[in-house]
Amino acid sequence: MIFATTILIFLAAIVFFHYIQGFFSATISAILTIFAAVIAFSYHEMLVPLFGGKMADYSTAICLLALFGITYLLMRILFDKVIPGNIRLPVAVDKGGAVVMGLISGIFATGIMAIAAQEFPFGPEIGGFSRFDSESERQQKVEPRGKSAFYSKVWGELSDNTPGEFGEPDSSHGVPIIPVDSITMNLISKLSSPTGSLQNDKPLESVHPDFLTEMLGNRVGIEPTGTHVATNARGAPEQVKVLGVFDLNPKTVQSDGEITRKQPLKLPVLPKSNEQFLVVRIMFAQTASDSDMITRLSPGSIRIVGHDPNGSDANSMKDYYPIGTMEATGRIFVNKVDDYIFCKQGNGVDAVFIVPKTLIDNKGAIKDGTFIVVKRDARIDMSGMKVEPTLTPNADILVQRKELVLHPELGSSGGPPLPPPTPTAAPATPPAAPAGQKPTSTPPAANNKPAGASSGLTVVSMTSDAKIPVNAKLPAGQVPGGGFGKIEAGKVKNINMDASSLELKMGDALEAFDVPAGQAMIQVKVTPSGPSAWGFATDPEQYEIVDSTGKHYQPNGVVAIFRSTTGERVMMRYIQSQTISGVAAPTGADAPSEAYILYVVPANTSITEFDDHGQKAKAENVVAK
Repeated sequence: MIFATTILIFLAAIVFFHYIQGFFSATISAILTIFAAVIAFSYHEMLVPLFGGKMADYSTAICLLALFGITYLLMRILFDKVIPGNIRLPVAVDKGGAVVMGLISGIFATGIMAIAAQEFPFGPEIGGFSRFDSESERQQKVEPRGKSAFYSKVWGELSDNTPGEFGEPDSSHGVPIIPVDSITMNLISKLSSPTGSLQNDKPLESVHPDFLTEMLGNRVGIEPTGTHVATNARGAPEQVKVLGVFDLNPKTVQSDGEITRKQPLKLPVLPKSNEQFLVVRIMFAQTASDSDMITRLSPGSIRIVGHDPNGSDANSMKDYYPIGTMEATGRIFVNKVDDYIFCKQGNGVDAVFIVPKTLIDNKGAIKDGTFIVVKRDARIDMSGMKVEPTLTPNADILVQRKELVLHPELGSSGGPPLPPPTPTAAPATPPAAPAGQKPTSTPPAANNKPAGASSGLTVVSMTSDAKIPVNAKLPAGQVPGGGFGKIEAGKVKNINMDASSLELKMGDALEAFDVPAGQAMIQVKVTPSGPSAWGFATDPEQYEIVDSTGKHYQPNGVVAIFRSTTGERVMMRYIQSQTISGVAAPTGADAPSEAYILYVVPANTSITEFDDHGQKAKAENVVAK
């Protein structure tokens, strides 16, 4: 094994060097090596954003090695100047002790080397070494019906055949003979634990429950020449987004997602009584794809980090890997963690996980502290994300699959076609009318609108209020989705935004719209419907409020909550100093479930009516304050 042999050669060289130096110098070196290893590992991921997304596949390993080397050299030079002398000891003690200290130094120095090697974008095996049992190479016969059979090679396939698992919990192993990588990681993990001497309330386990297995997961199922790392680092384009989280019927149809199995998967894969399916909708930006416009990933390169109910304590965390991917909304294609997954540029994937039910709170939201990591560096906080009860279709969620996976009946064995997918649940029944109120085909408020009005918009209420009518948070005032805005201390001076509700859950809360001195805001809550449901946004000037003197005011902004093919979204447009112009309705959008039209008027103005396309739609009596 080339990798293990290389590690042993470096280890022997380090021991020999310390043997020459003597016991005292070797002891100092051993202590400094341990410090350098701990410091390098603890901080190397923090340095990666300095690359700005460049050299993403190599930057973590380079940072680890460079930080280790620089830290050790600086401390060694400092100690040699402070303590230039040596201590004279009996030869046997001096040389014997030097060998022991040299072995300690060598273990942690080569441990950092071994960890860095596993961070590089190699294949599943590195010089014959793999953390879990695997087959280096085998041939697989593929027999399409009506075509010549051919043999396909399979490399680095993990021996374990359980979806979502790399192997049995205790089946992982470090570098052979002396597992220097495992020894180094165990020490770092122990020092950062709640009882460790270097703990800072954020144990390594809370971010990396099993670091070395995670590094293997980032190498399996992706060709060595493919991009292994995606990043959402500040200063670099956001490459991965989570568009939604969904519950899934355990009875959903399951099929094998691969045709080159040595052994068939045992289907169906079902959650236990204290577990459930969880579908995470992941979308990739164009920058996440390779030069051939394909995004490469594997189930092993996606993990949810969440609470482990079977852990040693209440704060134990665990990596949860997908057991497959969805085909539309009615079928799970089950995968091993090392299966190859391909998405065309602009497409995403619905990853199916089995997670403990305790990961979701009693309000149907993901518990705090839970996050998902995609392709090593794209980390997205899932805290508070609502788990939607039904998986909705999305044309952009599409995995490229082999023809014989989708149509096994085309194989020479003439296997049966795939069973039909599980039917998608019917839309929820509209809520019943309140007690004592007769059901009606149109909202009661529509009666406020005279015949002949040209819009399907219904006025719900009019208030004098500058508060943001939706829950929205933005990190450092950055508007997602390519929008822009000017926001100070939670007050919005102007904004142009069309963003997923999930993108508005992290950062500083938007508190209110900023209104010029001597002015006040009037908010008109409306329920749009019909073919002109987006008229308030496309032609805002047609919706006016009128004061007691007969003066008309046009909108300074609009806010809408709606659903599209990418899930629930929020549109927000506002300019404090002038009225807004119309914009096109969002692509693929349904009629908004809630909408607000915003007006800035002089303070103490008495508003008496709301006009729709020049016609009085509703009488009002609201004073702007």
